[in-house]
Amino acid sequence: MLILGLETSGQIASVALSDKSGLIAEYSACKTRAHSETILPMAQMLMREFGFMPHDLKALSVNCGPGSFTGVRIGICIANALGAALNIPVVGVDSLSALCENALWPHEVCVMLDARNENGYMARFLNGEIISPPKADEVENFLCSVPEKTLFIGDGALAYKGLITAKVRDAVIAPSSFSIKRAGSLCSLAQKKLAASKEAPMQAVPLYLRQSQAERLWSLKREGTVHG
Repeated sequence: MLILGLETSGQIASVALSDKSGLIAEYSACKTRAHSETILPMAQMLMREFGFMPHDLKALSVNCGPGSFTGVRIGICIANALGAALNIPVVGVDSLSALCENALWPHEVCVMLDARNENGYMARFLNGEIISPPKADEVENFLCSVPEKTLFIGDGALAYKGLITAKVRDAVIAPSSFSIKRAGSLCSLAQKKLAASKEAPMQAVPLYLRQSQAERLWSLKREGTVHG
């Protein structure tokens, strides 16, 4: 099953092709123009180079968040539009599960994305299986339930390294290379999801976990008006 993966949830734009035998090819670019301008040309170039046409695709995979609100929307809108045009499934994969694909570790893995002000988006995994689903929480509060010898991955793990090592015994912080979001990981997880599901999803939906900054400010403004 030929799958095209689209990664636009962060600074890096990435596209990949995979089939049942594994990853075929992947392109990634950092500090490009807006993802809305670059992701489709990247996908077209990748497919053309390896001799594939749009009608060869059997499914699409896209990062559904959490991540940049604008980036997530761009990726999902493009993937859903392509899926509708080609009449093929669109599989949404969350950022935390995708980053866990970068790890091979005998103990628990905690993927942590920085949400600023000592807050994060976090999930825990064991042997590649999710044991604590993605959630938004204060980092210190979340760490209370994390066992020793856990491997931490993600920009949140790097941002709160001191707090993690103080709270979790024998914690291991993965280097920054483990925190790169890759379209190849989306393809790998999409292959597994499609093989396990009876009904393939025809659209992806965003996973935000919390409101955007603009939405939070608007809510605070409204609350101030109501109680003022």
